[in-house]
Amino acid sequence: MTSDSIINIDFFRTILSVIIGGVISLTSVLLIELRKSKKDKTERQKALYAKLIGTLNSLRRIEKTCIQDDMGYAYNRQCFEMTKDDISKRQAEYHLQRRNDAILNMNSKAEEFDSLCIQYELEYGTDTVFDKVTQELKNWPRPKKIRYFEVVSLDELNKKYENDTKKLSNYAQEYWDKRIKTLITHIKDKLK
Repeated sequence: MTSDSIINIDFFRTILSVIIGGVISLTSVLLIELRKSKKDKTERQKALYAKLIGTLNSLRRIEKTCIQDDMGYAYNRQCFEMTKDDISKRQAEYHLQRRNDAILNMNSKAEEFDSLCIQYELEYGTDTVFDKVTQELKNWPRPKKIRYFEVVSLDELNKKYENDTKKLSNYAQEYWDKRIKTLITHIKDKLK
């Protein structure tokens, strides 16, 4: 062997070592970035999940408050019609204002919920379970407004109001709870 061939072999070994080292370094950098990207995606999904469930819980509370204030308005309005008591009139106005405020707040939360549903679809893709449950929530069968025009005594009004309030509050709570729990379970399964 000549000195030229030794230099060439050493040169090629050095080049080969540098290339192998570069490939190993590039591979490790890519693996770290891939893990980081996956972790970031999981964190984004968890944040979206928390916002979505928080918004749904807010909507549930607002719906329940709206029902209760509507019932309070109907009750106090009928009390005023029966007794001509100014306090009942003010209470009816108070409940009417609270109900109207709740409706405005509900509209704001519904827009936020719609936005989060779009984000969810972008993050997870089309999801039939999620779509079904959110449609049930968006189109939930609200109870009919109860009015007490046919009630003639305060005792009867008080009993009817108490029974109706419990019944409608429980109906709203159960309807929303069932759907929210379904979504919570479904999204948690997707996060695994």
